[in-house]
Amino acid sequence: MSEDELTSLRIEYVKNQILHKLRMDQRPPKKSFDDLPEPIQEGFAIQNDDDTEYLNRQLDDYFAKTTQKIIFLTQEFEKCKSHEYPSICFMMNISEDLDVNIIESAQLWFYTEPNNLNHGMNHTFLLSEVELWGTSKKFIKSKTLAISQVGQDELAWEKIDLTTSLKIWLEYHNFNPTIELACETCKTEAMPISLHQDHKPFVVINTFPKRSFNRQRRNVNCGPSSTECCRDSLYIDFATIGWNDWIIHPKGYNAYFCRGSCNRVASITQAGTHHSTIFNKFLHHTSKNTKKKLELVPCCTATRYSSLQIFYLDSNNTATQVTLPNMIVESCGCS
Repeated sequence: MSEDELTSLRIEYVKNQILHKLRMDQRPPKKSFDDLPEPIQEGFAIQNDDDTEYLNRQLDDYFAKTTQKIIFLTQEFEKCKSHEYPSICFMMNISEDLDVNIIESAQLWFYTEPNNLNHGMNHTFLLSEVELWGTSKKFIKSKTLAISQVGQDELAWEKIDLTTSLKIWLEYHNFNPTIELACETCKTEAMPISLHQDHKPFVVINTFPKRSFNRQRRNVNCGPSSTECCRDSLYIDFATIGWNDWIIHPKGYNAYFCRGSCNRVASITQAGTHHSTIFNKFLHHTSKNTKKKLELVPCCTATRYSSLQIFYLDSNNTATQVTLPNMIVESCGCS
């Protein structure tokens, strides 16, 4: 088998691993990212956790664990008609499988346009939940969730904390709350919130705490003339394999693989795995009790893995970030 054929098989194995860990039988249908808000397309609204070692300790299961969800809001036209201030309403569609016990934080992101505001002064935005509506669709009651002061001298993304509200909605099984954002200091009828596809509001939900943990990795990579067991590069480019139309981030990643010989006894005894420890004892016992040459030769295989975070579009109103356990080879050894 040629090296190109081996590479193709390795890539197919990685693709199958991703789908299996996401509990998918096949890749999702092709999606368009053109109407995603700018912070998502450019990646700065996406939570990145570099503490893969911490994640590995927490992710004992084979399957993916959700670390972030982004909910795209649907504008609601009927429920804001009677507000005394310029306002806009949105309906949220919260996944029913979202566990309240793993919510770390939630934020509403919205983009303000200074053309509709008075320059040189701060403006007050009032976020409320529309709670009750009569059969005639007239305003009955709303509950204030947050008040935000915004200084408007330039275009900007603003954030309002929704963590407590989201947990209450989940606890009471309110999966489709309606929220209203009003500008109490705006003197025009137009609401200064952009609804353009690049700037439309959305809610970011983080479901796994960030950790700061620095660790040094051993240099286990193969060199140009390596023959003994080592780690070699295997970059998976999602555009090349045709998966860049549903995986938003990252654009690709290095999965790595193990290659090389395990003929030397030193390679076996220094591998540091449970299997190699037993093998080392067997070598010692054999050398004491027989003069026969040992013919067992172990394989070069992965001894440590780390996780991969991917961010993908799973429906029209939700994007999800998950952590896939054991997707990146960190070190190789003979076992």
